[in-house]
Amino acid sequence: MNLLFKTYLRGNFMKNAFVVVVLSLFSLIIVGKIIASPQDVIIIKEIQKDKEPVSFTHKSHGAKFLIGCPMCHHNNSKDNEQKCSQCHHESTNGKTLNLKEAFHQQCRGCHQKNHGPVTCGACHHK
Repeated sequence: MNLLFKTYLRGNFMKNAFVVVVLSLFSLIIVGKIIASPQDVIIIKEIQKDKEPVSFTHKSHGAKFLIGCPMCHHNNSKDNEQKCSQCHHESTNGKTLNLKEAFHQQCRGCHQKNHGPVTCGACHHK
């Protein structure tokens, strides 16, 4: 009887240890996704002089419209996306679009193709 009880306990220990390991791995994956995901709401205000800043949501563009990071972060490697302003400055030397032109070309161009908002007030709202 004692041997049978020890075998039972060992079997439960292995099953419980397996469950703990699986749950731990799952938790690490979830936490990693949360930490690695981009800030959801971004306020684009670097270039605003006469209009309201633009509020941009990664969640709606990524999940709802199925737009991947490279669509906007076009010159970056995976998981190393940079802000647009790192390449596109307020004024440029003519080789790259300035920041305002880059936003308008990228965002409005995509909105025109995909029937998104294109008027100033649709994006620049209070």
